[in-house]
Amino acid sequence: MEHKSPARLPALKLIAVALLLGVFIYTTIVAGLLIAGSAPKSTGPGLFTILILATGLTMVPFCFAFGPIFAGAARQQWPTHRDDPRAGDWLLNQFASLTTIRFALVEAFGVLGATALLLTGQWAFIVAPLLAIGIMAIFMPTEGKARAFITNVTGQVPR
Repeated sequence: MEHKSPARLPALKLIAVALLLGVFIYTTIVAGLLIAGSAPKSTGPGLFTILILATGLTMVPFCFAFGPIFAGAARQQWPTHRDDPRAGDWLLNQFASLTTIRFALVEAFGVLGATALLLTGQWAFIVAPLLAIGIMAIFMPTEGKARAFITNVTGQVPR
C-alpha cells in the first residue's frame, strides 16, 4: 500500500485543537467568574454530582474502548474497500470519524463539569474539564496515530 502524506490530517488536528481549547477557555472563564465573585450563587452539587459521575463513568471509558471496537468494524469492511483507488481516503476518514467521536464525547464531559462548577461554585467540579483536556491530549491526532490505525485495520504498514 503506497502512503501519501494525509492531506486531511492537518484539518483534523485543527478541529481537535479547537475542541480542546473550547473546553479550556470555557473552564478558564468559569474559574475567573468564580474567583471574581461574579458567578451565580451555589445551587448545591447534588444533581450535578450524579450527572458528572454518570457521564464520566460511561463516556470516558467508552472513548478508550471505542478505538478497538471501531478499528474492528473498519477491519471487517476493509476487504470491500481494499481495491478502491481511494482506499487511503476511506481509511483516513475512518480515523477522522473515530477521533471526532472521541473528542465530542470527552468535550461534553468537560463542558458539563465546567457548567457544574459555574452553577454550584464547587471547585471539585474542575476535575471534569481538566480530565477532559488531558484525555483530548492523549487522543490528539498525529500522523503516527493515523498510521497505527491504518496498520491495525489493513494489517499493512503504510509506506
